[in-house]
Formats: sequence, structure tokens, C-alpha cells
Amino acid sequence: MKVLLMQDFQTAASVPKHRLPHSAKPHPRILPQRGISMEKEPVDPEKVAILLQRRYNYLKEVRRLTGEAAEAANRQDAVSFELILQMRGEELERCDRAFQDILLLGEESPEAAETIRRLVLMPPDQIAPESAAEKTIAEVRAHCTSLIDEIKEQDRILNLRVGKDKSIYQAD
Repeated sequence: MKVLLMQDFQTAASVPKHRLPHSAKPHPRILPQRGISMEKEPVDPEKVAILLQRRYNYLKEVRRLTGEAAEAANRQDAVSFELILQMRGEELERCDRAFQDILLLGEESPEAAETIRRLVLMPPDQIAPESAAEKTIAEVRAHCTSLIDEIKEQDRILNLRVGKDKSIYQAD
């Protein structure tokens, strides 16, 4: 039988919040591992900017691949078209993963959630940057928004050209 000593425990006040959902309250009998601090670092805007830049790079690749798919469709090269669409799907998955990584940063605490809401989910023109990194975030988000609009238009044209009467845009 193992004997537990009081020195192996910490007070309930030092329960790290990062081990609990931000909505949970520390329970007086749940004690953390030694040496873990309760203080949470706020969301680092530079990290958010890096993840957004990564997402932007993936979106640029999606735009390029959409253009290549249109060229393959014009040449009526079904093999290339299928391959390019597969590559485009992989890039879209990477883009989605980058966005999910950003959203995960907001799950650390209520303050982090609010910061992510403000920097990532608000329209880019409504962000009031408080630092150079936040200004970069607003700029990258604006570029992402315009790039997504370009990709949507390319996709609409490609879909109409390839799908003809079966296109999802036919009703427009």
C-alpha cells in the first residue's frame, strides 16, 4: 500500500485552469500535479497571425489549383482534372485544419475565447488592432476574404462549364 504525504498535494487554489474547461470551477478536492501554474498566458497574437498566414498560403494554392482545373477542363483532360481536384481537396483540408488550430487557441480560457472571437471571427474591417500583430491579423484576414471571393467565382465558372445543366449554379 502506498502512503501519500501532505507534501505531495497542493492546495485547491492552485488547480490549473488549463486542465479544466473554461466554464468549470476548480473543485476543492481535485488537486493538480506539482509545479503547474494556474496562470494562463493570453492568446499570443503573433501565433494567431502565423496560423492565419499559413491559411492564406493554403488558399493561394487552392486558387492556383482551381485555375489549373479550369485549364484541364478546357483541354478536356479528365485524368488531369480529377488529379487536380484531388490535390485541391487536400489543400482545402489543410486550410480547414489551420483554421481549427486557430479556434483551438480560444478554448484555453474565456479571455482567450473573446480574443479569438475579436481577431478571427469578426469581419476584418471591424477589428480595432491593439498591436502590430493584431494589425497584421486584420490585413491577412482581409486578404483571405478577397481570396476566398476569387476562389468562389472561379469555382462557380468552372462548375457551370463542367456541370452544364447539372451545375449547382444553374438556378442563378
